[in-house]
Amino acid sequence: MNEIFGIPANTLMVALLIITGAILLVIAFVAWRYTLSFRLGLRNLLRRRSQTALVIGGLALSTMIITSALGIGDTIDYSTKVQVYEDLGGIDIQVSTSTINTGVRGPRRH
Repeated sequence: MNEIFGIPANTLMVALLIITGAILLVIAFVAWRYTLSFRLGLRNLLRRRSQTALVIGGLALSTMIITSALGIGDTIDYSTKVQVYEDLGGIDIQVSTSTINTGVRGPRRH
């Protein structure tokens, strides 16, 4: 699998890593600049452990569902393509647009 939605996988990986790095930098800036707000947010996460675990589990489950749907879609696409090529068989007739040089020239104009 070299492409995802027509985008090369390496390009997509680099772009996502850059976006993730930018998000982490923003979080670090907020934690450094607004320490009280950041600590209040972390405190809320630690107090509601079951709700936090439920949200993280839901995100993991939705990611797994989307990933498996994409994988199944690629598999079905490949299988359908291979089956169509097998059903069509070999080439019966090949048509080309080559010109034949007969050595005869067209009419001369003076």
